[in-house]
Amino acid sequence: MKDNIQLRREMQEYISRLKSADNIFGLFKLLNYPDNILFDISFKRKKDTFDFKKVDIQRIKEIYSILSFDEKLPVFLIESKTLIPSFIRSVTTTFDKQYLHFLLIFATDYSEIVFVFPKREKIEAGKHKLKLIKLIINKKELHYTDIQTLSNINFEKEETWSDVWKKWNKAFSVERITEDFFENYKNIFFMLSQLSNLMFIQIYRNS
Repeated sequence: MKDNIQLRREMQEYISRLKSADNIFGLFKLLNYPDNILFDISFKRKKDTFDFKKVDIQRIKEIYSILSFDEKLPVFLIESKTLIPSFIRSVTTTFDKQYLHFLLIFATDYSEIVFVFPKREKIEAGKHKLKLIKLIINKKELHYTDIQTLSNINFEKEETWSDVWKKWNKAFSVERITEDFFENYKNIFFMLSQLSNLMFIQIYRNS
């Protein structure tokens, strides 16, 4: 099993070279998702199997099934002509009518990739509001939190679909990303401070 630092390094290198649907399948292989739940690039879905709005159908180029965990936790890749928020919300809403838990990935030319993790927030009995948590990956401006978030959805042995969904929920939490970033920043700052103090003491002794 790769440690988190090694995985982040490999993820950053892989994403910087990502340029096709096939690479999205490879991304989940890199994240250790087992072969028995992963599909391949031949697993395309017909647009008419979903109840999309007419305008959305015109904007969607291809739909791929990336993986399906016990048929309860699917991941879909949507190649589209646009990544505007209204389109992403409309498509996600359509999937929400058919699936209870899922993850969507949107891309046009793969210079920018949008991961959408939908969460249902209860309004009242029998009603919920759909909240979209987005991770926008710009290959020219990769950030620490981008790589960390994707590394955090790494599959671990013996996980059930429910375990995986909970892990996604935690990984795509903005608060969690912020906590991880500042915790690492704090540790690095502390180490640099300690090193600086040691250097100062050494210089003082030699003077």
